[in-house]
Amino acid sequence: MKKIYFLLIVSFTIITTFAVPFTPGNLVVVRIGTGVGGLGTEATAVFLDEYTPLGVLVQSIPMPIADAGSNQILTLGGTPVSEGALTLSPDKNFLSLGGYDAATGTANVSGTASATIKRVVGIIDILGNINTTTALTDAFSGNNIRGAVISGTNIWMTGGIQGVRYTTQGSSTSTALFANPASTRVIKIINNQLYCTSASAGFIGVNAIGSGTPTTAASATLLPGFNTITRSPYGFDIQPGSGDIIYVADDNGVGNGGIQKWVRSGGTYSLAYTINSLSTGARSISVDWTTLPTPVIYTTSATGNSIYRTMDNGSAASSTQTLLVSIAGSNTVFRGLAFTPGSFVVPLDISSFKASKNNSGNLITWTTANEVNVKNIILERSADGKNFSELKQINAGSANYQYLDASPLNGINYYRLRINDLNGSFKTSSVVTVSNTGDTIITGIYPTITTGRVSINISRGTAGLMQFVFTDVQGRQTIIKSINTGNATSTVTLDASALTPGMYFVKVLNNNNSTSFKIIKN
Repeated sequence: MKKIYFLLIVSFTIITTFAVPFTPGNLVVVRIGTGVGGLGTEATAVFLDEYTPLGVLVQSIPMPIADAGSNQILTLGGTPVSEGALTLSPDKNFLSLGGYDAATGTANVSGTASATIKRVVGIIDILGNINTTTALTDAFSGNNIRGAVISGTNIWMTGGIQGVRYTTQGSSTSTALFANPASTRVIKIINNQLYCTSASAGFIGVNAIGSGTPTTAASATLLPGFNTITRSPYGFDIQPGSGDIIYVADDNGVGNGGIQKWVRSGGTYSLAYTINSLSTGARSISVDWTTLPTPVIYTTSATGNSIYRTMDNGSAASSTQTLLVSIAGSNTVFRGLAFTPGSFVVPLDISSFKASKNNSGNLITWTTANEVNVKNIILERSADGKNFSELKQINAGSANYQYLDASPLNGINYYRLRINDLNGSFKTSSVVTVSNTGDTIITGIYPTITTGRVSINISRGTAGLMQFVFTDVQGRQTIIKSINTGNATSTVTLDASALTPGMYFVKVLNNNNSTSFKIIKN
């Protein structure tokens, strides 16, 4: 029989605090409401609550309730259950959700005209920084925005009308990819393919949108095997790499409601079984695939008051469900659920990454470890440190790499690596720089995961004093060291062995500028 465990029931008196960086491997859930006053269709304050996999609350990050410069308000309706989907970007660096540029208390917020109440996309990075500059005047007018996913600066959104729409970060207008189905729910990019769910006739289940990640007109195609049996699919997660297993969160309390496991054979998916021990249904879902063949599945209940952890042990009867968190009261509710930024990133480690100038151009070298399932490595270059383009694609398989940029840009050249995994995910390295002006500090740092020493590469046009500052996630400076360096390429090695294990930010300063890097102390 099914086994049910209960861990933690929480009664919320919400106190918001300043955000600290997310911890990779934790969970983030969208919470609507402060716990004071009832929930209705009016615009309501939104929070991102971070929990450990055991259900311990780490922090609550409030989404903005007032405009600040180009950043807009992001609120949601209190009772519309289709709103508030939360998605982790394919590079695992950002969370995204949709909302409204509407002051709390705005009546029937989903029914407002988007020309007046803009539809907003919120982007949150691993440090907890919030970007709500994407505020659209032409999206889902008179209906709700439901979800969003970001890749690079590209953003795709779902809503109650207009199918799936596309825009770019910071834009005020968007483009329709398709009109049928008009009503779409949760959207994700998995294995380099854009997917969404819908409950519209002919599209009930998981749909592929065009080929890859289209930015112009494309069609939605229901995956083979999903059919028109009465279901109510919301969140979903697809097995990285093969894509042979799909878990779907269905918010029906009985029947096919709960966690559906779909398995592909011969190119067609079939429903293997449904896990729903408590008959509450599920709405949001995120899967830890690293524990295969018994993946760990996290869901929010269809009632919006609980978070569950489920172990899929190979059948509905043998699977176990654990209640992690339960909200007491009716004045706050859970919606979307995702893993924190930085979770389950590509396993490759960059042991060193250096860039230096010679008579032939700029020489970029790097060494790697743990090259597991790496498809390729792309060296990227930028003139401003923000907008990068591909310089060279390199096949993985060698622990030592080098590339000569024989035609460097005038001024400062910024370089970084993009590591593409076979399962479609990717991550980017820290940035190293080379200056053709002869006056700018150039730095690289390795290893980025260390138990002791950290080496920093420096290239500068003039000799002088430099300062190295280590800061923990609480903002406390733990190591401060000043060193005189020469006017050539050199390496400074710092001892970090006394640091408490955790994440640190290393800032390298001279008189003219500073460069920051992130390291993990094990």
